[in-house]
Amino acid sequence: MDKHLFYLSRKGKVIASGYYEDGKFVVFKGSVRHYVKVLPPWMNEQETLEEDMVFSSPSAAGSYCLDSNSCNGWTDWKDANGNTLDSVYRHKIINEKEV
Repeated sequence: MDKHLFYLSRKGKVIASGYYEDGKFVVFKGSVRHYVKVLPPWMNEQETLEEDMVFSSPSAAGSYCLDSNSCNGWTDWKDANGNTLDSVYRHKIINEKEV
């Protein structure tokens, strides 16, 4: 089964990709973690993930990638069509229960 892919952007550029499954969010190898804190000039402002990482929630995954304590993963992760993770999964579940 194909995974529904989602992307996380910073300043208009995709920095991370992954998918949501069974309440967890997987960020793919090759995604970038941006550091927003002030770093010494000799340190990189980002690192590339060398393996897939599993997070307990989409928000935890987004916060890690953005190096931020404030990320709403349900609205910040979007698919190729611009649909949020929230609209794909949460609203789909709500709509299915109403039927």
